[in-house]
Amino acid sequence: MGSLSAAFFLFCIPGFSLAADQSASPPLSRASFPSSYGTVVFQHNENSPAHLYIIGTSHRHTVSRTNGSNTAKVQAEVYKIAEWLIAQEGVQLLLPEGLFKRKPESDERMMLITSVLDEKRGNSFSFQAVKERLSNNSVYLNAEMLLKEYHGIHTRQIEDRALYEAVGECLNRLEDAAVDMTEAALLREELCYLQEKRTAVMLQKAPEIIEEEFHRGTLATRKAIFTIGLSHIADIIRYLREEEIKIYAPLLSRVGTDDYTEAVHLLREQYGIAIIIPKTLADDPEVLRSNGIDPAVVPLQDISPAREETISP
Repeated sequence: MGSLSAAFFLFCIPGFSLAADQSASPPLSRASFPSSYGTVVFQHNENSPAHLYIIGTSHRHTVSRTNGSNTAKVQAEVYKIAEWLIAQEGVQLLLPEGLFKRKPESDERMMLITSVLDEKRGNSFSFQAVKERLSNNSVYLNAEMLLKEYHGIHTRQIEDRALYEAVGECLNRLEDAAVDMTEAALLREELCYLQEKRTAVMLQKAPEIIEEEFHRGTLATRKAIFTIGLSHIADIIRYLREEEIKIYAPLLSRVGTDDYTEAVHLLREQYGIAIIIPKTLADDPEVLRSNGIDPAVVPLQDISPAREETISP
């Protein structure tokens, strides 16, 4: 599974700053949320039976596929947060950023996989064990792959392939044009436009995919986890707060001059939304600032003993 979030972080630092929202809902619905692994920074319509849980994550390097200094720890936190959502909120669908291959399996192979998963399901591995497995640079592995392996969670593509490939092509052209400052500046604007549109399209596709899987009988509830790079989170929160997506095309653009404006489908469909940042990222002020998030307002709300009695069981 590939991700272009690292490239987005390098060239398109969001101008929007996540600021305090006095109307923010209390985090999730249960006092047992694993705050040692993550922080809820945004919540909307928490009582809705349909829900999208968005987790801002950190990916391996796009080209080398190796871990950064904290990648494995962040990925382990993502795994433990998702594991809790699967167990406590009944989530059965995972929507990971990036493209991944899905090859058909024979009936015999599927029976073997199901048997192995049945033996592993219900097992909760320690945080350290998960982190150590994710730290191995000789094998490409991430939290989403482990969730599928140990919990058998259903996965669906959420990327728009054309946009994903357009971003990759733009990155390649930007690398080639590094010595031409004018060309590089134009390509950076183009990249930011494509990346923001890519973020918006993924967000817009989420309720459609959830409804499709629910009606197919794959899911018992209309709930899903959407994992995406932290660099996209500030834009997503802006769309949700403004209740509309507005993305303006660069004035000098080779990717078209059409602005992208749409109402947010999740809000139109009355979905509940929770946005969670892994603790390692939430506790790093520099990382938050670099991604357009004000460290002074993270967490926006926190679960404390004084609030537990007001949270429904």
